[in-house]
Amino acid sequence: MVASPYDADVHYAKKRDAKKRATTWIGYKVHLSETCDDVGPPLIIHVATTPAPIVDRVVLNPLHAALTAKDLLPARFLVDAAYIDADGLVAALRSHGVELIGPVPKDNQWQARTEGAFTIEAFRLDWDRQVAVCPAGHSSRSWCPDHNLERTVMRIRFATRDCKACPLKPRCTRSQRRLLTPRLREEYEALVAARAREGRPAAASRRGGHALERCASNGPTP
Repeated sequence: MVASPYDADVHYAKKRDAKKRATTWIGYKVHLSETCDDVGPPLIIHVATTPAPIVDRVVLNPLHAALTAKDLLPARFLVDAAYIDADGLVAALRSHGVELIGPVPKDNQWQARTEGAFTIEAFRLDWDRQVAVCPAGHSSRSWCPDHNLERTVMRIRFATRDCKACPLKPRCTRSQRRLLTPRLREEYEALVAARAREGRPAAASRRGGHALERCASNGPTP
């Protein structure tokens, strides 16, 4: 769909901030990389412009490559939530040696929102043997990959007979048996580590604007 008779490449886009307030525009999106340490003034060191509908995390790999070419790639990169997912955490470290710092995707399962309930972190995952052990000590009955939307997760199922008779079931599952769906091992472990790091007091100060070495931010251009 053509959004403007003057520029066929501009598109409609919408972006929400942390308070769910929406900004809408027709145009492009600009990604600014800047230094942000406590010693010198912040300096913009790279600018990337993309079509407005392009999701932010897609920009990270070419952005890191561009900073590498300029010999300006930082060891840590402070970004907002739109840049981070499990794939990106792993890819940034593996391909460029960059640690992404920022709000990571939340666990949206009801267990994560219920005090005393068992999230996936309460289970022991033996990746080599492909067996998970629940808080009650029961071992999983199946562990197999599942592909969805170009992503791979593990589907780990426990036996119905174990779950139905378990006294811990109200804290564990509302179904007849518990199902875990972690990402691939490297992605899962990176996500768990990032969530743990974000929950520490130092991470809270970073969310408030504490400067690291360099950070990336993004926003719409007219």
